[in-house]
Amino acid sequence: IEFQGNDRTKAKVLRRELRLYEGGLMNVTAIRNSVLKVNQLGYFKLNEEDPVEIDTDTESKKVNLVFKGDEADRTELQFGGGWSELDGFFGQFAINTRNFLGRGEQVGVSLQTGKLRDFFDLSYYIPWFLDRPQSIGVRAYDQSLEYGLFSDQERYLRNSKGGVFTYGRNFRLFQSASISYNSSKYDDETRIIAQDPAVSGVPLPEGVKPGDLIVQRLVLYNSSLRPAYVFDSRDNPFEPNRGKRMSLAVEYAGGFLGGDNYFLRPEATFSIFQPVSNYPTRTILAFNAEAGMIEPFGGRELSTLERFFLGGENSIRGHRFRSLVLRDEDG
Repeated sequence: IEFQGNDRTKAKVLRRELRLYEGGLMNVTAIRNSVLKVNQLGYFKLNEEDPVEIDTDTESKKVNLVFKGDEADRTELQFGGGWSELDGFFGQFAINTRNFLGRGEQVGVSLQTGKLRDFFDLSYYIPWFLDRPQSIGVRAYDQSLEYGLFSDQERYLRNSKGGVFTYGRNFRLFQSASISYNSSKYDDETRIIAQDPAVSGVPLPEGVKPGDLIVQRLVLYNSSLRPAYVFDSRDNPFEPNRGKRMSLAVEYAGGFLGGDNYFLRPEATFSIFQPVSNYPTRTILAFNAEAGMIEPFGGRELSTLERFFLGGENSIRGHRFRSLVLRDEDG
């Protein structure tokens, strides 16, 4: 088995994704699955029409395989500024690579400052730790996010600092499982302009007049574990044409882990991609669904900012970012 076109990627990075091995039995299905797994890396794309050259030696009953492809540069360097619904006006710098030094490792550094969000993010991920189908990843972050709910008279600010450590294991063809530990500190601040009780129907605290700014601050420490299961058969992680992705996860915070947050948060996602036409241009039908719930335990109350929020360009368009939230379960 040989590779052609991998100028930067080390051969072992590609070889470990194959579903057949040198000296083993020839298997056409294994070749097809190998092509799919290599393309799933995202940084080495095999030729669409002729991905594998097969040379058969009938006398020795051996087959030589040459996987032919091209490097797909997945190192991104970004700097500049702009405006978005999520960030407002912002400036940013980021460098991310999915194939660090040709070893298939992922390194990312991001820095952004803007009107509504500031963050610094540093991550390092090894998909095949110790050359085994297991992964480890570390991430450190420092970020702040400000947003309003139903009007500009209610503003929320969350400053968070923390780190995440993840261990994962790949098994079978498309499946993987992982567990992540997250330790973080939240500094939550709520800013509310007091409303006239005759209009809002909510009585004001003593000494507060309509138009006054009410500031509430809460510091929380979070310690949680998040086991997850993922099934991913997409043919490309960046521009999928076909395949499915399903994930199941549950986050457990508090309890024996300590911290101020005590909750269970199960989540599920499902995506499917299916080509429907190649004329006049390639058309892909895509469907994505997400579901989740969160429930406190141990007699603790759930922080408002831990709830699920909807709204914005990535969920329900026509509503402002994180403007839809359950405020009263009985209302």
